[in-house]
Amino acid sequence: MSERVARVVLGVVTGLALLLAVAVGLPRASDGRFWSDGATYHAMAASLAFDRDLEFGPEDLERVRSSYPGGPQGVFLKRVPGEDGPRLVYAKALAYPSAAAPFVRVLGADRGLLVLNALLFGVALWAGYSELRRSSGAAAAAAGALAVFAAGVVPVYLLWETPEVFNLGVVTLGLVAWRRERPLVSALLLGLAAYSKPTNLALALPLLLDPLVSREV
Repeated sequence: MSERVARVVLGVVTGLALLLAVAVGLPRASDGRFWSDGATYHAMAASLAFDRDLEFGPEDLERVRSSYPGGPQGVFLKRVPGEDGPRLVYAKALAYPSAAAPFVRVLGADRGLLVLNALLFGVALWAGYSELRRSSGAAAAAAGALAVFAAGVVPVYLLWETPEVFNLGVVTLGLVAWRRERPLVSALLLGLAAYSKPTNLALALPLLLDPLVSREV
């Protein structure tokens, strides 16, 4: 497989992910229900995009019900003090909904979140290919990247309005930065992934252990 063919294959896979994000009607596909913590991230991203705040109010509920008549299920909120009394604000990490907010503003909540998922899937796929290509042929690098990012469970999460694919993209870039001896960039990206989901901190072990391991032979 030539370099050109490998890139065409990866481009087709990335394009199919974007096509899925644009074409699917998620409320209908999910039978009007949210998966996992999707209700929180859906409402949170829309609140940032349209209200420019993180407060949960009647407009947020109405926005969700316009697409999901049953309303949000299992929204994570916390009560904080305000000038006019206690307020309810979203209680999830800001990273994923903040990244999605510009897309949500233009495309709507469902399509905006799914397009971001597809773009970050593409980023992870191409970053993985680029790193593997440094030490192997085009065919092996493409096969390795597709095996890791496209042949397992990752494509399932393309339709989940949760940070899994966002975290995948950020972690992949962070580990590639570490491999290319850019520790500050790697630390920032892996720190962002850990903030998004604390268990991602374990993926920073290469960066944390690297200074303790002698490079001398």
